Amino acid sequence: HDALPICIALAALLMALLYLVLNLSFATAYWLDEGGISNARAGSFMDAFFFSVQTLATIGYGSMAPHGVMANLLVTAEAMVGFAYYGLMTGLIVVISGAYQGAVANDGVMIASKAFESVAPWFSIMLAVNVFVFAYSTTIGWSYYGEIAWSYLFGRKWLKLYYMLFCTATFLGG
Repeated sequence: HDALPICIALAALLMALLYLVLNLSFATAYWLDEGGISNARAGSFMDAFFFSVQTLATIGYGSMAPHGVMANLLVTAEAMVGFAYYGLMTGLIVVISGAYQGAVANDGVMIASKAFESVAPWFSIMLAVNVFVFAYSTTIGWSYYGEIAWSYLFGRKWLKLYYMLFCTATFLGG
């Protein structure tokens, strides 16, 4: 295990380089599709690059959004590449660290935490915060979309019933 930190450091460097190459590649495609990103400055490669970073990370957009068929096809492809990138990189770290050995299949977060902790001892805290923020933001998002759908189907006068059902389901699901 003496070589483990070197292997993980090399993997981290390769991940960072791949991340940069992916974003530069998609940014170039967005940049070539003039007008494909609404609210981007005309001809701005930097806007295209940061739009790519937001898409690859699947974090959503601020004021910029895809506009037109080509940009939407690129966003679709880049989001799929992003999912694969993060899944493969996490799997790579898990395999290199050996954190999966002796683990139970449904211990996903614990396996990832153990794997990344082999490089940075504080990672388990960061992962816990990230999992909490992801769960919280997902709950808020689903609450909003559920409210919109409920209002469309049953009208706004029945929203209190939806809130009670949503809170009950969230409590029972937790």
